[in-house]
Amino acid sequence: MKQFLINPTLTLLLTVTGFAQSYESGGRSTGRRESSWSTISQVMGAGEDWLKYPTFDMSYNTEFQYSYQDFGSGGSSSNFVNTSDLTTTFRFAPRLAIYSDLTLEQINGPNPGQNSWLGGEGVSSSSLFLQYSNQVVTLGGGQFTPDFGIANALAPGIFGGDFVSDYSFDDQVGLFGGLQFGHEQVGEHVINASVFALDRTALSNSLFTSTGQTNASSGGPGNTGTLDSFSLSYNGIDVPIFSMPILQYQLGMISQAQAEDGSGRQLGYVAGMAITIPFNRDALDTTASRYTALQPLIEYAHFDNWTGAEDATADFLTMGLEYFYGDWDLNVSSTLRDTSGVPEQANEDDYLVQATVGYQLYGYQTYGGNGQISAGWSYSKNQGEDSNIFAVQLSLGWDILSRFQLLEGW
Repeated sequence: MKQFLINPTLTLLLTVTGFAQSYESGGRSTGRRESSWSTISQVMGAGEDWLKYPTFDMSYNTEFQYSYQDFGSGGSSSNFVNTSDLTTTFRFAPRLAIYSDLTLEQINGPNPGQNSWLGGEGVSSSSLFLQYSNQVVTLGGGQFTPDFGIANALAPGIFGGDFVSDYSFDDQVGLFGGLQFGHEQVGEHVINASVFALDRTALSNSLFTSTGQTNASSGGPGNTGTLDSFSLSYNGIDVPIFSMPILQYQLGMISQAQAEDGSGRQLGYVAGMAITIPFNRDALDTTASRYTALQPLIEYAHFDNWTGAEDATADFLTMGLEYFYGDWDLNVSSTLRDTSGVPEQANEDDYLVQATVGYQLYGYQTYGGNGQISAGWSYSKNQGEDSNIFAVQLSLGWDILSRFQLLEGW
């Protein structure tokens, strides 16, 4: 994870897309960390005029995780899962590219008291979109995750994204765009917008373990079949503090239209900030794996008509602290979740605390891949159910193809 400090954009995508996670909660696995179209767009870049087109990039990331969950009400579950991503970028012209992400993940986890060994796994499309981008403007459309919040990507640890994944609104189809301004002295500043609807195409289903294709009767915010939901966000990236580009922040909102089942329009607002504070910036120490830094994070999100229920609300507060020392990564984080007015659900102040230690097996730039082993613990109160989870995780990834030349001379 120290590569985040050297190349934040690259490692952000690896963290979100490659180091996915799941854990069992009431018979369902919590979703992987979804990467927003904005995050992917930054890594895809504006296109290089010197390339001979078309070119093809492909990367593969896989994660194995064993977790043991002990329920306060009695009983326990063991779960071994594999989460993998195959991502491709097809650049068929300068500044024009098609991005895709196929994901293998656990769709259904074990119920309390049951164990699972690679059970309930399915394959689905996480992203599939066309993008145009130059140094200032980005435009695109297809299947994507709107740009809303940074904690889902940056909250540290194996379990850091579990509660905040509640507001990772993936599986949307529509159009998006971004306007970038600023320069090295003031950091990168981006205004993003998107219009979308919940995906009702065949891409909303999964293979092997089926989720079922989303349709009008599925209900829920944004499930309208027309592009009448939208999101807006303002991002600051690598913003200098005391001449060091260490600040990242976002202000955002999302509006998901009333569905045909009569659910209300869900409105969400988010503000998040992360600061990477280096203690030793010497280049020789960095290459010798003696880089040290501290990264605090805080994010607050509020929702009206939560889950589409009239007058229901939800509030999330996430705080995290991550310490990097060479190849080692030690972190703690906590998320508080307060919901009220949700039908068939008690008004609860849920919370999660977690701690994780990780070790980078080899650097991304060294072998054209990435590898990390981690061990973590979390304690959560979720709708009145207390549980402890212990997990060991191995994450590996490789660049299979990079700027591979297709149809030479075409």
